[in-house]
Amino acid sequence: AAAGYFNAYSEATFRPFYHFRVSNVEWFAQDNWKVTSRLTLDYGMRFYLIQPQYDEDLQSGNFLPGRFNPADAPRLYRPICIGGGTCAGGSSARRAVDPALLVSGFVASAANTIDGAYIGRLVPNTGKLTNGVLQAGAGIEKGLYKNRGVHFAPRFGFAYDIFGNQKAVVRGGGGMFYNRPQGNVVFDLVRNPPTSLEPTFFFGQIQNLNSGQVLLAPPNLVAYDREGKSPTSYAFNIGVQYKLPLDSVLDVSYVGTLASHLLQRRNINAPAYGAAY
Repeated sequence: AAAGYFNAYSEATFRPFYHFRVSNVEWFAQDNWKVTSRLTLDYGMRFYLIQPQYDEDLQSGNFLPGRFNPADAPRLYRPICIGGGTCAGGSSARRAVDPALLVSGFVASAANTIDGAYIGRLVPNTGKLTNGVLQAGAGIEKGLYKNRGVHFAPRFGFAYDIFGNQKAVVRGGGGMFYNRPQGNVVFDLVRNPPTSLEPTFFFGQIQNLNSGQVLLAPPNLVAYDREGKSPTSYAFNIGVQYKLPLDSVLDVSYVGTLASHLLQRRNINAPAYGAAY
């Protein structure tokens, strides 16, 4: 560390300051109906207008896999062996080559390859770093995902006096509930190009990073599903209350919760399990 050597080093080209804006509008309607002396119903509807949060300065960018054009992808240096030597890690015979040179009759040598430390780096002046990336307000919503409009969340509950003497009552109910995506996943979109590049370099020296001799590593990208479905939960319960002596009540209930559209991260570049074998 004192000599500046590193295994991995990451630094952003720009530190943006952002001003995220967000608003929720919610309203509801509900009613209570005593159908008979033994049956009471509660029902209603809650309405959510969950508007996407956005950076007021439109610095964010979202990566859309469907907009990625393989023809515009930058080339990456690939590993190759020279001189019939071993390609073990750290071997001087393991070099990096521009894949555009790998045509019939090509013979790899020290002259037409570069140091193996640059394997996986970007070949200069090839492709577009913003391939598949759309900046907020430029061909995509300023919030980078769709406004799903008004969400409808029904509620329902009931109470039924089994014997009509208020000693045994069955109660139940259920409802839908929405939440907006947590802010962190949207804040990360400011780190995407073209606003900022955040490459990771491997196996080098800090003092060489600004020398002009270090090739750029592929930048990190984060993305958010443009469909923008809101995290949704469903709560429900049903139970029996029975009046006991000494002003006591026995309450036995089943309570459940389900959820859908919860946030998860996945790496779309991850090799398939077992690919190395």
